[in-house]
Amino acid sequence: MKKPFFIIFLLFSFLTYGGPTDLERVELILITTPYCEICPNLKRLIKKKGVLESISYRYKGNVHFIPFKTIDPYSMSKKKLKLLEYEKIPSLPYLGVYKSGFFSQKFLIKGRPLGRFDQRDLKLLKLKVISLGKKFFQIKKNEAIEDFQERIDDVFLLNFPSLQSFIAEALKHKSPPSLKGVETSLGMEIGTPLNLSGKDLSSVNVVYIGNADNPINNPLFTPIVLKTIQKGLSNLGFNNQKQGITLFGSGQNKIRDVLKMKKEDEYVLVSHPFSKNINGAFNRKNIKELFSQLGKQENKKGLFIMVGHGAQDGALLWFEKERLEKNELKRLHLSTKGQNIIVSGTCYGGQFYNALSCGFFGAHPKTPAIGCWSSENKIISKKDYTRTFFSSLKKRKVADLNSDGKLSFQEMHWYASLHGPKEDLPFTSLDGLARTFFKKYPIFLKQKNSIESLIPYGNPGEKYVLKKLKKGLDDKQKIIMEEVKIHQFKVGGETFKIKLDVLNPLSSHIIFRFTQKERELILSILKSNINHDFEKGIKKISFQKFGKKIFFKVFFKTGKKIRFYDDLQRDESGNLISDFFKIKLTKKEKDILNKTKPEKVFSKNFIIFPENFKSLKKEYLQLEFLEEFIKTSKNGKRLSIGIKYKDAHDPWPKIHILKTINNILPKYRLLMPQLMKRLLFKKLVIDYPNYISRFQSFERCENQSIEDFLENK
Repeated sequence: MKKPFFIIFLLFSFLTYGGPTDLERVELILITTPYCEICPNLKRLIKKKGVLESISYRYKGNVHFIPFKTIDPYSMSKKKLKLLEYEKIPSLPYLGVYKSGFFSQKFLIKGRPLGRFDQRDLKLLKLKVISLGKKFFQIKKNEAIEDFQERIDDVFLLNFPSLQSFIAEALKHKSPPSLKGVETSLGMEIGTPLNLSGKDLSSVNVVYIGNADNPINNPLFTPIVLKTIQKGLSNLGFNNQKQGITLFGSGQNKIRDVLKMKKEDEYVLVSHPFSKNINGAFNRKNIKELFSQLGKQENKKGLFIMVGHGAQDGALLWFEKERLEKNELKRLHLSTKGQNIIVSGTCYGGQFYNALSCGFFGAHPKTPAIGCWSSENKIISKKDYTRTFFSSLKKRKVADLNSDGKLSFQEMHWYASLHGPKEDLPFTSLDGLARTFFKKYPIFLKQKNSIESLIPYGNPGEKYVLKKLKKGLDDKQKIIMEEVKIHQFKVGGETFKIKLDVLNPLSSHIIFRFTQKERELILSILKSNINHDFEKGIKKISFQKFGKKIFFKVFFKTGKKIRFYDDLQRDESGNLISDFFKIKLTKKEKDILNKTKPEKVFSKNFIIFPENFKSLKKEYLQLEFLEEFIKTSKNGKRLSIGIKYKDAHDPWPKIHILKTINNILPKYRLLMPQLMKRLLFKKLVIDYPNYISRFQSFERCENQSIEDFLENK
């Protein structure tokens, strides 16, 4: 599953003319994003580093304390951004300089990812790893998960950027310092080295890979799925013991490096010996050594199966913060001069579509995938792409779409696409090539291409899947094949444009932002609506007692209602009084309020205090824009576009839905449009010689049967 990536930005401001000390003007700021899931954990690490409200730093013989704070520029008002002296919200990541007056400057310095640090950090890490020893990460029998996490944090902190080196760099320069040549990276090689003893590398080998970067991120799902796949392949006569290679976790059977949920919200680390022989950890050193050994074999064929977590910037490596990127994997593959196929169920797996000879993925390069559960019950009861892919070996009659008695990799992929989780968007190398083509020639996606017109270009498997997917759809219905759609909608007579992520509507919030002008326009429309409600007056007021307090809602004549968070008071006569109105209660209403569990009461017998009501209206018209959002309904059929905002009356954010629109193909996600795009590419490719050889290579690779591939035919 997706693991969020985080980058630190350090902002320094200091006087250039000297002053008492330069450090008195240094300010340290952690800039986050509004959707950062890992921020709480990172803030905890910062605190552990000794940076909470200030960082101590020795400068010119004295100890100075530099203020530290966290900001989220996306939720800040324009006024507050001006106070920070930003001309605009900085793009992330960004390296630049901001002038802040005649004598001072603000530097925005791009921080390094957790796996990058300077030479001093590098030396410290080497010493620390030596002192920890190889088995430092073996959990003790009675050790709590929190204690183990603390020990992992100790090593992660060694990867943490040196704050002092940033400050030193900032003080040296009058312009943004270049960090080139300062940065270096080191993959932490904590894990068992590659052991290939007893393996016949001249035979076809299947490489089983568990993707995780540490035990906390290595769920029970991964070993169970790998074990299921191994069992399925053994039914084909494949000898996992002799021909299979497994890179998983720490590389040792008896190490507790798998996360398991015992019961609700209670986790433990366990050892999971799903294989009699694990050949090492999945780290950079081992994968390079493996490809080097495979490259010594002639006409070598290898099937790489990846299960576990994926990230947008590559495959996770054991105790390494630098991912295995697609170009690095491609170089390793080309060095073998053999044929290698990858099957991956990880998030964003499709990014590796051209890294090996061909590949089959549970997720598009831009979408997450289902899986990575720690609960055994969930693993057993739910579906995932990789297991479904290999379960086709048991369902041959259904999966063999051309009825030739063999299963091609492509047929196994279509079986997983139709019978696997509907939340996924499966992807292949041919889909990746088509995507590259249409990025260069997007005009073809905007032309009218009906479902029926593209069916003739499909092979038996593609035709079967497309016909299955089109059931219940009108042949004339336009299927959107672009990945991003510009959607227009009107609010209060004004037209707004937003970008929608058609691949994954849930992630649309990442790609769309209203401009500052649009934000101000939306607030203006909201103010006008609120003013209209207040002008029309109040129709009724509801109130209800909760314990000793009485809460109320005001219903305006326009149909609008406002919940108030301040409670009502009782006067001597038993009537209700708020800041701006008084309700004369009847005897019946007083009796209801005196009950233990009173019901809600609606009253029209109220008196408004004009001056107080006018003051309340003024507070409600002082609006502050917080953020925009897109929400998807439970069944995925509707998308709601809205904003969060605040008024001056209370501190609680409010939500306002601007527009609700239909999501055309929520049931199938983009599997159908993606398949149509694939067939359209097959129709057009003959006129584009630059793509033909790659197209034919991917097509041949995808159409191989798994039996022939494993037998090296």
